[in-house]
Amino acid sequence: MPVWMSTLLIAIAIAVVVALWAHAMTRQFPAPTQLRAINNAIWKRYTRVDLPTGPIPADNQPERADSVIAYVERIVDRQINKARGILPFNSIIIAALSFEKARSAQSPVAGGINLGWLLLFVTLGLAISSALCLRMFFVRWTSTDYGYFHLEFESTMEMIVRRSKIVEWATVIALASLIVGVALIAAIEFLARP
Repeated sequence: MPVWMSTLLIAIAIAVVVALWAHAMTRQFPAPTQLRAINNAIWKRYTRVDLPTGPIPADNQPERADSVIAYVERIVDRQINKARGILPFNSIIIAALSFEKARSAQSPVAGGINLGWLLLFVTLGLAISSALCLRMFFVRWTSTDYGYFHLEFESTMEMIVRRSKIVEWATVIALASLIVGVALIAAIEFLARP
């Protein structure tokens, strides 16, 4: 089997394992009915009434509803902080892999596998993880969500679930890239020994 083909097969196998792992992690998120119950519990904790459904009611407790909005905005801030933690982690690993990529040129093929190309593949995984994190920094503007407190709350909770999945995918990809990258670096170090 040609070197490029065995390298490509290993890269595809790694990508499939990472995708299955990330999918399994995001399956733990609540179903729509569970999410509605969670939303209602959070809303009720602050406003002492059930989350409105059906026709749009008057928001008669703005000070209480405003506190629930502040609470969910703190959740959004925590998600952004998680993304801000993943970004430098990915940068450090990318820098380490770039140094090892230069060293892998001395022993590029090991057992029919091009380690340099696999390091490049791992670096691509870290770049994807970083891109997912950077996606969270985009600002969202939807005027219909701000007419009533409960609509803003529900919209923000939907955004939290979407962003939680993004953080989960970015974390799994970064962790898998770290594990594979360390294994490749160890292989390069082993092969570089005289």
